[in-house]
Amino acid sequence: MKTRISQILFTALVAFFLIGGNVNAKGTELEIASSYENTEETSLILEDWMTEDNFWIVSESEFTDNESELILEEWMIENSLWSDKYLQVEEETDSKLELENWMIKTDC
Repeated sequence: MKTRISQILFTALVAFFLIGGNVNAKGTELEIASSYENTEETSLILEDWMTEDNFWIVSESEFTDNESELILEEWMIENSLWSDKYLQVEEETDSKLELENWMIKTDC
């Protein structure tokens, strides 16, 4: 019985692949690179802003940073602020794995 079912499944899979391999989907045709040489491109259009000088002139001030200078402040290097007692750093520990009743219940 198992052999018979296996043979039917194998035959069905082979038939499926044969049918699937013969499908021609639209847009999947193979085109040679030389066929693109005959395509007509749209012409480029120059707009007024592209050739206007004032549009492309940028002042140097637009590229300079306006941020203030980075300064090392006293609180940044004060050791008492960065000690473990001040920050109260606690290390997390995972609880031990335990078996619970619902995990081992056998009367389900």
